[in-house]
Amino acid sequence: MRKKQEKKTWELTRHRKKWTPEEEDLLKQLYPGGFNHELVDRFGRTKWAIGDHAGKLGIKKNWRKHAPPQKGKRWSKKEIKRLKKLASSKKFVGFNRFR
Repeated sequence: MRKKQEKKTWELTRHRKKWTPEEEDLLKQLYPGGFNHELVDRFGRTKWAIGDHAGKLGIKKNWRKHAPPQKGKRWSKKEIKRLKKLASSKKFVGFNRFR
C-alpha cells in the first residue's frame, strides 16, 4: 500500500514545470492586471498554478480593473443616506431580526 502512495506523489510532482526567473518577472508584470485566460495562454500553465505561484511571490490581482461594468442608474447620496438610516432602524426587519 505504501508503494502505491509513493508512486502517486511522484506522478503528481513529475509534471510540474519549474518557474524560471524570467517567467517570474513576467508574472510580476502581467498578473495584477491580466485576465486568467490570457495568463494561461501566455505561460502554458493552469490558472491554479499561476495563482498559487503569484501568491507565493506576494503578487495580488488589481480587482478594480476586473470589476463588472455598472448597469442602471447609480444611487444618489440622498438615497444612500436614507437606506443607511432605514437599515439601522428597528423598522427594517431584514437586518435587525438577527441581532
